[in-house]
Amino acid sequence: MNITVEKTGDLTATLKMELAEADYAEKYQKELRDYRRKATLPGFRPGKVPMGIIQKKYGHAVLMEEINKLVSDELNNYIKSEKLNILGYPLANFDKEPQDFERQKDFSFYFDLGFAPAIDLKLDEYEPIDYLKIKVDDEKLNHQIEDIKTKNGKLVEQEEVGKGTMVHVSIKELDEKGEILEDGITNSTMILVSYLKKQEIQNQVIGLKVGEHVDFNPLEATESEAETASMLNIDKDRAANITQQFRFEITKIERQEAAEMGEELYKTSFPKEDINSEEEFNNRVKQEMEKAYDMESDRLFSRFAMDKLFADTTVDLPDEFMKRWLFVSNEGKAPMDEIENNYEGYQKAMKMELIENNLTKKNESLRVSEADLKAEIKNYFKGYFLPGQDTQAEEDPAMTQQLDQIAENYLQKNKEETNRIHDELFSRRLAAYLKNEMKINEKEVSYQDFVGEIEKITQHNHDHDHDHDHDHDHAHEGKTEKDAEQDSDKQ
Repeated sequence: MNITVEKTGDLTATLKMELAEADYAEKYQKELRDYRRKATLPGFRPGKVPMGIIQKKYGHAVLMEEINKLVSDELNNYIKSEKLNILGYPLANFDKEPQDFERQKDFSFYFDLGFAPAIDLKLDEYEPIDYLKIKVDDEKLNHQIEDIKTKNGKLVEQEEVGKGTMVHVSIKELDEKGEILEDGITNSTMILVSYLKKQEIQNQVIGLKVGEHVDFNPLEATESEAETASMLNIDKDRAANITQQFRFEITKIERQEAAEMGEELYKTSFPKEDINSEEEFNNRVKQEMEKAYDMESDRLFSRFAMDKLFADTTVDLPDEFMKRWLFVSNEGKAPMDEIENNYEGYQKAMKMELIENNLTKKNESLRVSEADLKAEIKNYFKGYFLPGQDTQAEEDPAMTQQLDQIAENYLQKNKEETNRIHDELFSRRLAAYLKNEMKINEKEVSYQDFVGEIEKITQHNHDHDHDHDHDHDHAHEGKTEKDAEQDSDKQ
């Protein structure tokens, strides 16, 4: 076997793979012998079919399969061993020598390659990037403390419905005459009065007592198919077509009363900590708010930094190769004229990915492995099963085994959520890395000003929308094995 690469442009080349009969003959003959051993044809005992018949019946298909596997493996191994930083994956070139599997013994296969351009990011040479540190002001702190007190409070029965009460109701569907419909929809549930969007219906409910009722259309009241479906315990499609009235009979009225400031609240809110005063409690709440705010500040800083790197980095791409790659990778579902029209957006997405890949090469700790994903999922479910406990604490063997199984199943069956967790982990690591490597211009801002900055970015993105639905696996090294196999199958 011989592999050569000929440059066809600054960032493109054609790879030629030459196979001699000796490269595949042994495996080919072995596969034919396996076919003969398993073959059952009329007139022959199992395993005794003449090899000539086997070769005539199966030889062509076996030869193509063995050559395709060999080409795929060798192509992938060559790219890895030569450390070729390719974009996408190799594309079969059908304009070269045609192959005749019936008559040829030696074969030549051609693949077009697109290379990622060299990028050299010197992060410490950039001007300082703004880091907006959110200040926890007294108003926000007090609001958070009240939320914690309410969350840890208790439900107290009330005599009549008020704006902030939780109402237990028995619901029955009515007919056109306003009578309870036999075999109609029924359910018992709880309703928070503030969830009723229509003020007129809210006013009808407020002031009612246990045993009293009110009739209304729940879809009109909530203005939400999802909330109506939940309220009536029916599916969303059915809820969307609700036109009739329902009777809501009050069976119980409760109000969530805030917990009192004191030792019980301290322990409930921070069970593993020794808090002995309101001042210590308030400081601890403030610390948690600062931690949450810092995560938001990190995200925005990372966005500012990446936008700066994007704007200041020149990235040339092998455009014609990439357009063809986009067409092939989408299996022709995206027409070439659509790719041409949207290519600027693809370019920008590829450029950002190449910058991220460059940063990842500089710092391997940015990479998110399957083990990292599994650990994150395990910690989430450990917190779910053992609330209030340190998720990093050593668990018993049975719990470890159970969490391992849960994480494994989650990775396999929840691809979309797994991708979200991957992106979140990468974003956190990227922000930490950029903060450490780049100069920072820290500015203390109010929460309102911070939100204002986010709104500016959102509006800018809306006005200059260049996002497109496409595959983001453009520039990863080593992502060739499966794709090369698919391509070689087409030869």
